Amino acid sequence: MKVGILRRANRPDFIFKPVVVFAQHLEVDVFYFSPKDVDLENKTINGYFLQEGTWKKKTTSYPDVIDIHTGNRPLKKWIEYFDNYCTFTTHPVGKKTEVFKKIKEKEWAKELIIPYERTRDFASFQVFLTTHKKIIIKPAGGNQGKNVHKIEQLADGKIEMSSDNANWIFTMAEFQEYYQQNFENKSFMLQKYIHSMTKEGIPYDIRIQVRKDDENKWALVKIYPRIGLGNKITSNIHTGGGVAKIVSFIHMLYPERYQEIMKNLKHLAFQIPREFERLYPYDFDALGIDLGLDEQGDPYLFEINASPGSEFCKAEAAFYRAQYYKYLCKKHKESLNE
Repeated sequence: MKVGILRRANRPDFIFKPVVVFAQHLEVDVFYFSPKDVDLENKTINGYFLQEGTWKKKTTSYPDVIDIHTGNRPLKKWIEYFDNYCTFTTHPVGKKTEVFKKIKEKEWAKELIIPYERTRDFASFQVFLTTHKKIIIKPAGGNQGKNVHKIEQLADGKIEMSSDNANWIFTMAEFQEYYQQNFENKSFMLQKYIHSMTKEGIPYDIRIQVRKDDENKWALVKIYPRIGLGNKITSNIHTGGGVAKIVSFIHMLYPERYQEIMKNLKHLAFQIPREFERLYPYDFDALGIDLGLDEQGDPYLFEINASPGSEFCKAEAAFYRAQYYKYLCKKHKESLNE
């Protein structure tokens, strides 16, 4: 059983070592490679194998399974090529608007969905703002918390627009011009603003990370709050911030309801992946589910990501990742014998 981790970088990062070690205990060989390591003529790969704690080059045949990152567009042609030979660990979920379109009518998601729409003409924007009072405008495809703005119409009719580190005041005419130049009919989405903030006014969200195990079942890796230290709008740790322990964090914010909220979060950690995966013709190996909590502690879905980062749950994520490698290798072998 053999798995190749395909990424753009020429050499493997240290974050891959834990999964390789776990996989070795499951008798799964894992190596790292980039496109330049592939020999198309001989159908071999000169990949990096972990030997006694050190990455060493070794030529090998194509693997049973390839671990891919869905956000890596430059590797698209390689993914298309290897689709003829290997099984992939995961697949893309699509843009945020595509994801919400898939789930918004589903019964399990109705109370989680935040009202949204794609940016169109300015008249449509005005209707959306009038309806929801405070809104967010952000890239439809996701951008690690970048280029996210909060917009509110003030009592004097002017428009206030805020980002994590800046604030602007426009007259309606000024904002119309700005909107038409920067957002109209472009790849952005409007979303009702959810006040997911600490008592100190610091934004946060709840990340639920789940992964498949060796029986192709969803397992909870970790639930943790991501706190936007130094930010006004987003809690994305790529733009500055940190994490905390989930139970103590929820207890601090909602002392009367924290047990109920924690129970609900754990329920969603299994319900959402199971129901979400049914909407696609293929499987996922992992999902990052981002939720906001309003003033009452009720959850709202910000987004669902394939290929979530595991900076804050390296060992837990690697454990299940290796298990799923073994499952996929067995499945790949079975498909060849059919």
